[in-house]
Amino acid sequence: MDPDVLVSHLDDFRDVLIKINDDLSHAKSQFERLKRMDVDEQAAFVDEHTRGLDATMAAMDALADDACAHFRRGHADAATGLEETEHALRRQASEVSVALLSQDGDLKQTRTALDNLREFTRAELRHQREVSEWTVRAAHDFLEDLREDKRKVAAETVGRVGRWHAGARTRRLARHRETFGALSAHIERSAETQGAKTLELREVIDRADRRLGIRRR
Repeated sequence: MDPDVLVSHLDDFRDVLIKINDDLSHAKSQFERLKRMDVDEQAAFVDEHTRGLDATMAAMDALADDACAHFRRGHADAATGLEETEHALRRQASEVSVALLSQDGDLKQTRTALDNLREFTRAELRHQREVSEWTVRAAHDFLEDLREDKRKVAAETVGRVGRWHAGARTRRLARHRETFGALSAHIERSAETQGAKTLELREVIDRADRRLGIRRR
């Protein structure tokens, strides 16, 4: 059975169901409106829409019968094809068996070649596995070196910042003494002391992170 034909029939069947639903919705709204009409008009309306629904149901039944017929034909075609395939496979198996029995020498040579290929493949796989492991180890060592370099750069950067703060501290204190007096100098000393403690705490945290293998972004 052609799948496109089956899909087309299923689409038609779905469209019919949608149309039935639309007709029912429309009929309901019309019926509510026609409650206020006289009995003759209501009877005519019901008769007209009943005929429409009957025609729609008949079309739906026809589509369903057509789809079932296509399913049955497709099933019969598939069963016939499977039976023919089974006969063909049995015939080919018989022919292959006869050919193998008549070519025993070629079969032994093929077996030997396959054994040799298997041994070669195993050796090649071992070699490729060793190469892969070496590549992984090299990449791991490179990453470790890279992390160590980053730690060294970070430590050097912290040291340079600390030295820069220490060098600038005296100049700032002298300037503040001249400008704001002893109170400002005291405030600056407190800020510098707190900054130094913060840097020391950061260095302690970094050392602890390195020992514990923790990465912080």
